[in-house]
Amino acid sequence: MGLINGPSATLTLPLLCRGDAKQLDATVRSITTAAAGLDIWLEVQMVPWQLSPSGLRRATAALGANTQLTWVPHQASSEAAALNQAWHLARGCWIWWLEAGDQLMPEALSNWLRVITERPNLLLVAGEGEHLDWHGKCQRRHRALPASTWVPELTIQGLYCPGAVVWH
Repeated sequence: MGLINGPSATLTLPLLCRGDAKQLDATVRSITTAAAGLDIWLEVQMVPWQLSPSGLRRATAALGANTQLTWVPHQASSEAAALNQAWHLARGCWIWWLEAGDQLMPEALSNWLRVITERPNLLLVAGEGEHLDWHGKCQRRHRALPASTWVPELTIQGLYCPGAVVWH
């Protein structure tokens, strides 16, 4: 599909923001970079959770600077409940969640788009992630499990690493 018929895919990206949200700008930049030039409709939901005053200022500034960002108000009692409310409000057909401080690799969205275009019957796409320290050194790799893995186990393993699982 092209621009006349609509985007190739629609994606909602809930972004859990907590505390000072010091890495929020870098996270939003990584999303913008990964989405550049792709034929997708993208909604980034900012999901606040126990934001400090400085975190709230960062989140407010990010909302004012990027039209793809939306604020998800909630009365949730936990992070999981806040994310569930965001998922309920998602307008995209696919959902890919991150935490403020996570970063998408530049090719992440184009790889995802290629996979779902080649295999339109997929309901879940799982990939690999890395937990990096502040200096960019890999502390832990979150490896994808084989497609034959029992689905509940796959989602438990994949959802532990935000950004490693996208579902439809």
